Amino acid sequence: PLRMPPASSVRHVPDPARQGMRVVRGLLEEFGLRPNQAYGQNFLVDPNVIQRIVRLAGVGPDSNVVEIGGGTGTLTAALAATGARVVVYEIDAGLVRVLNHTVGDLPNVEIRHADAVAADLDRNLGSGSWSMVSKVTRPLDRPVETVTEIYRQKHTGGAGDRDTQEGRGDLSAH
Repeated sequence: PLRMPPASSVRHVPDPARQGMRVVRGLLEEFGLRPNQAYGQNFLVDPNVIQRIVRLAGVGPDSNVVEIGGGTGTLTAALAATGARVVVYEIDAGLVRVLNHTVGDLPNVEIRHADAVAADLDRNLGSGSWSMVSKVTRPLDRPVETVTEIYRQKHTGGAGDRDTQEGRGDLSAH
């Protein structure tokens, strides 16, 4: 089981790692947002999937994690609950506002409003070992080109050793 840091007065979602469909829809409505098909957005709402992704990522207090597409912060909060340092890249300005609302007060979370594929992660993250965690952003019946594959092609000519753990979102753009 994941341990969540105590909620502060900044956070308005008591347990960001356990946002159900109703909470995610409420956050999107509160911030005037809808899933953006251009970004392939889907939002994790199943706590079992979230815990599985965290378990498969194998991260803990000595880990550095870069999360691609923080969404509403469900996976971000669960990763942070392991004690890992989490740097989350979110391309959507509206979702950056949501992330600041849900997980912005966690001391081991850093939110960056940027396109992770375009970012020079080696330079921006610094030295050390990093794990990359993201969600599947396309329906599972089509070929999946992972963020790691795109990053490797763009920045290392196809080589690299960053890991990707994937899960399936339940609320997606259509």
